Amino acid sequence: MTIDGSGFATTYDANSGSATPVANVLNVVVDNLTSANYVDQSTVNFYGSGNTLKLTFTDQFESTGVGWGALQNQTGGVNTGSNTAFGFAALRASTTGSNNTAVGAMAGILISTGNNNTLLGINCASALTTGDGNCILGDSTALNLVSGVGNFIAGGVDESGGGPISLIAGSAYTTNESYNIIIGNVGVIGDNNTIRIGISGSGDMQQNKCFIGGIDGVNVGSTAKVVTMGTGGTADELGTATITAGTGISVTPGANTITIAATGTTSLTYTAVNFAASPYTVLTTDEYIAVDVTGGAVTLRFPNAATTGRTYIVKDKVGLAATNNITVTTVGGAVNIDGATTYVMNTNYSSIELMGNSVSYEVF
Repeated sequence: MTIDGSGFATTYDANSGSATPVANVLNVVVDNLTSANYVDQSTVNFYGSGNTLKLTFTDQFESTGVGWGALQNQTGGVNTGSNTAFGFAALRASTTGSNNTAVGAMAGILISTGNNNTLLGINCASALTTGDGNCILGDSTALNLVSGVGNFIAGGVDESGGGPISLIAGSAYTTNESYNIIIGNVGVIGDNNTIRIGISGSGDMQQNKCFIGGIDGVNVGSTAKVVTMGTGGTADELGTATITAGTGISVTPGANTITIAATGTTSLTYTAVNFAASPYTVLTTDEYIAVDVTGGAVTLRFPNAATTGRTYIVKDKVGLAATNNITVTTVGGAVNIDGATTYVMNTNYSSIELMGNSVSYEVF
């Protein structure tokens, strides 16, 4: 290059010939660069307003590298090339890789044969060697990932106040973690097919609120499922759970509504028992047993099958149980009631509830 006395470039001797400025525009074309013939450590300065420098560097593999060591080892081959590297040593190790774009000092510095990677940031994916199809954004992002495939990782470095680095997105990935979407999260070693966004908390580089548009009112079908949340490493893990109906409950999913309703009995079956009917064998359909002991004591014999959760109510409806007791037992006295074969009601107007537990009855 020739510089005149005013500091302006007048000519440039390129490998394709001499170039002369036209209207203060210097167009420099350097063709067919190879690993042994590339623009290295070059600085071109223009002074004054309206001046433009146009540089076109294209090798025989349709790749472009600007910066010391950028793409210096690209050798090409069938279906290779079309790489773009901008920055100190960007894509320096690339030999036959294709369709990679790296912007930033040492971005993708170790990629040798990887393809279709997009890397933006200083030291971005600086350990990646053979991974394909990654999109990695941010200074030092995914700096330990070696051979992952199909990751989208975005984030960066927090060095606020001159303190130590507190977060590097994807920094936990050290081998071939693949097909992950990571935004502002270090990730967890061994992740595959995982989405991690943010870190729960209220400190630096953490989040304690989440707003996502386009959800409210959207019909995703008539399914009785809800989103659930648990603790999963450095962030809250999301999942789904199916709502199922228990005894006496119905679950009806609609387009945007899940209706949960009671379907159990709203009124109890009333059974009247007096002295003349004693001993009375309780039916499985009985629920509320009103006992009249005006004529004498009454014995109730409950089923031996103490079905778990099955409940009965017994009531002294005339207030004479202190004189004429109500004896609660089972058929043949085969099953205990609160640890005994019989339970005696001897207080006027008293009532009890019994519940089966599969082997006996409990009074409560």
